[in-house]
Amino acid sequence: MKKWKWGILFLTVFLLYACESQEQSTTTYPDANYTTEMAQETDENVSRQQINEDREIIYTANVIYQTIRYDEAKQSIEEIIEANDAYIQYQDESRNQYSYAESSQSLTSLSLTIRVPRDNYEETLTQFENNDQAQLIQLTRGSQDVTQQVQDIELRIEAIDSRIDRLNELNDQAESVTDLIEIQGALEEAIASRDSLLAEQTSVSTEVENATIHLNLQEVVELSDGSESQLTFWDKIIAAFNDTWENSIEAFQWGILTLIFLIPYIMVVFIIILIVRYILRPLFKKLKSVLPKRKEKAISETNREKNNFNTKD
Repeated sequence: MKKWKWGILFLTVFLLYACESQEQSTTTYPDANYTTEMAQETDENVSRQQINEDREIIYTANVIYQTIRYDEAKQSIEEIIEANDAYIQYQDESRNQYSYAESSQSLTSLSLTIRVPRDNYEETLTQFENNDQAQLIQLTRGSQDVTQQVQDIELRIEAIDSRIDRLNELNDQAESVTDLIEIQGALEEAIASRDSLLAEQTSVSTEVENATIHLNLQEVVELSDGSESQLTFWDKIIAAFNDTWENSIEAFQWGILTLIFLIPYIMVVFIIILIVRYILRPLFKKLKSVLPKRKEKAISETNREKNNFNTKD
């Protein structure tokens, strides 16, 4: 009988709650003076806002600048970072030697990894895009939806918490040392898994709450569109003379290296010339002077023999 009473009481409470919910859901507000268009616009804004708030999204961006006024450009970037409550997570500033058609000089490059609060992400990118102290070369955006990952981590943490509670209950009820050792081992393993998941949850939460912007600022002699240059006309004239002098020195050096490379061949040619001049040429002269004398002697002997033959006849 008591069971029936409790059942009837529960059913009555349930029906009363259902009726109240239905009344609340069908309540109208005659004083609300919204037009259809305004209502639709409001619904769209609310829907868009709810989507952004409900989803866990990691935002990233890449910004590449060129500048001929490095110090001013760097200062403007730092001001934008400070104005949007952002901070620099990583910074690398270096000087490198760059050679151009006009000159060769040391230029500075800057690489930054900036962490920006999620709510200030769009405003920060807008200010970077409108920065007039540097020429924007590239601006890319990216996003990664990690809602499912966050939900999975939360479910796994809840499951491990339940397991830890159960193990603690079993630990209190354990009657033997063996049971205590097994329960303690399982409890330590569960706690370690929970700590790992909590660390992962914190890391993902940090990535979601703070967008990441990778920024690169490169000092150049002349902007890529040719609109501005660090060099005046007089600087270019001086640089041209310097380049001519450097090219002349380089050509002279290459000439010396080429000469050193050709020394063995030059020596061979020089030896051949010496042989021809001091050995072969005197020999040819001597042969040239000896051959006519032998020829004249042979002719005279031939004539003498002919004369002797005629005399005998």
